[in-house]
Amino acid sequence: MPSKYTETFDDGPGGWVADLRSPLPVWDGVAYCYSPWSVDANHAPPGAGYLHLLMYLHTRTTESQCPADAEPRVANRFVEQGCSTNLTNAKLTVRLRGAMTLAGRCCIC
Repeated sequence: MPSKYTETFDDGPGGWVADLRSPLPVWDGVAYCYSPWSVDANHAPPGAGYLHLLMYLHTRTTESQCPADAEPRVANRFVEQGCSTNLTNAKLTVRLRGAMTLAGRCCIC
């Protein structure tokens, strides 16, 4: 079981999903996600509250996977590599970039 999982998106979404209605767009090794994002009601009150899911990854595949998922049959590199679903003390490193508008001015981050 590998102790490190790395996703570069060089060969498609690799099992990552950004919204339930359309496939995760990937261009030149970059995954793009746009609002409106999916809302995770599993953490609704009295928990942490509704969470906006920018992107997520199924950590295992099952026959009971929701048929509404946009990419249920696309290769999932996390599952194919046999990565552990025990994420206790896991370290997550991400590279993000984006554009946002603040007070009528556009800045590229």
